[in-house]
Amino acid sequence: RIGLRFLLIHLVAGLSMLFAILLQYSATGTMTIGLPATPLITVLFVVAVGTKSAFLPVHVWLPFTYPNVSPYATLFLAMLTTKVGVIGVLRLLPPMEFVAYMGGAMAIYGGLLALAQSRMRQIMAYLIISGLGFMVAAAGVGGTEAALLHMFHHMLYKSLLFMVILISV
Repeated sequence: RIGLRFLLIHLVAGLSMLFAILLQYSATGTMTIGLPATPLITVLFVVAVGTKSAFLPVHVWLPFTYPNVSPYATLFLAMLTTKVGVIGVLRLLPPMEFVAYMGGAMAIYGGLLALAQSRMRQIMAYLIISGLGFMVAAAGVGGTEAALLHMFHHMLYKSLLFMVILISV
């Protein structure tokens, strides 16, 4: 069930990205991915990268997937998967208030829900949402370098923390 939920959510995100790229190509005549040409393309890009980087309405895949897959898959997911969404936010979306506020909400939401958890892998899953929130907020205000530095730092320390969890369990 968890795998099917993961597949369906990411299938919708992937199709959204595909349609956004096709619409961008028809609007600009080039396959160079840049800032969206129309508001519809912006919405499609937000759905696509928002799903991957765990924006709040579509974040549900992350806290259900990470604690329930194999520990080694969790390590890989924590290190790379969600960071692809942050790169997408930085590359495809202009700095905008919506993204900055979404990042702030993600940071607070993830931190508060992490406090309410009792299993270590669930705590880590919600802390990943919180960390992604800081990266998304930085991207929303135009802090590309801050988002990239935090992303690199997050990849290192979250993977190390997940390895510690693997050893201790």
